[in-house]
Amino acid sequence: MTAIKRIKVQFILREDRTDEKGDAPIYLRLTSNKKRVLLSAEKKISIKRWNNKEQKVIGKDKFAESINQYLEQIKVKVQEAINQLYIEKKSISLLAVKNLLSLDTTAEVTTVLTATQMHNEEMYSLIGRKFTYGNYKNYKTTYKHLVTFIKDEFRCNDLPLTEVTLSFAHKFEKWLLLKTKSNNNGAMKHLQRLKKILNRSIQLGFIEKHQLHGFHISFEKHERGYLSPYEIELIERSSFSLKSLNLVRDVFLFQSSSPL
Repeated sequence: MTAIKRIKVQFILREDRTDEKGDAPIYLRLTSNKKRVLLSAEKKISIKRWNNKEQKVIGKDKFAESINQYLEQIKVKVQEAINQLYIEKKSISLLAVKNLLSLDTTAEVTTVLTATQMHNEEMYSLIGRKFTYGNYKNYKTTYKHLVTFIKDEFRCNDLPLTEVTLSFAHKFEKWLLLKTKSNNNGAMKHLQRLKKILNRSIQLGFIEKHQLHGFHISFEKHERGYLSPYEIELIERSSFSLKSLNLVRDVFLFQSSSPL
């Protein structure tokens, strides 16, 4: 039996899913060892009535009391699930606890494409703050290739995250090299992005682990040649509309002509 140090139980309001009436769903969040699981509590309330600090509905009316009592009952269910796993000498993990809870988990991400799409949507919302559009565009391309690859190789529209095995990775690598314009380094980039998405899925509690830790990402090194005197002369003659590019040109030419 594998024990975990502590499971933190929290309730959060998913304001990103607020409906037209101004109501948002309450979610249960379980956290342990920097990993977490999100489950719908199957309740919605007005965002104006939610106390983030206290993690409960504001007010003393019957509606508020009924929701808050329901949330307390969920906390009790979490502890009962932990106790059951302990008594049965089973691994006490976040996923094991989640599976014992009789809550709605239909919103959970469990497939390759939905996990990738969720990752890309979050990345898109952070363009200019944490990511560039170029980063987002690369992940969009990886998603597009995964869609086609899964249809070609597995004859289905999607696969559970647990089906991403070493065999999946090797087949995806071969498919990228044969069916797309990717060279070795391009294929490795797509697989590197897939591994990052799987690692994120572990952090969010969608899966406990994945097999791609054993997949070696290997990039080929390419030796860059030196510029010829003629090419340097072309750069020297070049003029750009942006002052910053002209400055880069001048710095480059200065470094090129300076002794080491």
